[in-house]
Amino acid sequence: MNTTTSHNAASTPSTTLPLPTLQRPEPAKFRGGGLLLLAIVGMAVIAWATPLAGEGWEFNRQAIANGEWSRLLTGHLVHWNFDHLLWDAATFLVLGVACLWRSVGRTVATLLAAAVAISGAIFFLQPEIETYRGLSGLDSALFTLLVASLWRESRRDGRGWLSVAAPFALAAFLAKAAYETATGATLFVDSGEAGFIPLASAHLIGGVVGAAIALFPVNHSASAAHYA
Repeated sequence: MNTTTSHNAASTPSTTLPLPTLQRPEPAKFRGGGLLLLAIVGMAVIAWATPLAGEGWEFNRQAIANGEWSRLLTGHLVHWNFDHLLWDAATFLVLGVACLWRSVGRTVATLLAAAVAISGAIFFLQPEIETYRGLSGLDSALFTLLVASLWRESRRDGRGWLSVAAPFALAAFLAKAAYETATGATLFVDSGEAGFIPLASAHLIGGVVGAAIALFPVNHSASAAHYA
């Protein structure tokens, strides 16, 4: 194969494919983001291993109405059983690291915005939902953040195949949400055994937040501007 490559290079002008211009994040910021991911998963494990913590952290409508607003954030850390925790946490770590590698700031912003948006929407717009648990909404936000970021990079760097693949990934995400809505079951976790019904709206809200933050323009030259 090496000989063939050398022969082609000698007989025809060499061509190069455009390479991504992705810059490695600052080590300190990347480590900080990684520690944040580990802290979130660690607290999720504590919530699973300590039933009292799980009950005290879950999204509980009555408790929130009584002033326990912290549950709007901590509810994402609680899971219904170990299988639920395992799938959510593993997905969270894989997608989280991939997103951190592209932008620590956008990843942290996505996690915070999605946590607030999902819980707020459930509380104010879905009064029939009494309790909610799980990282899956944040997983959805990280997934669309990653896919939309890859699409944006492919448009910038001229990688046409990736710009075509990204819409298919988003279509698969929407198809999964539709399946969960139609069947009341999840694709990966045995929700019947765990005793919960997947809330597709939480996944869709997370997905919208992730995509929006990925596509939000950032003016890198603004800090270099001078005004008088």
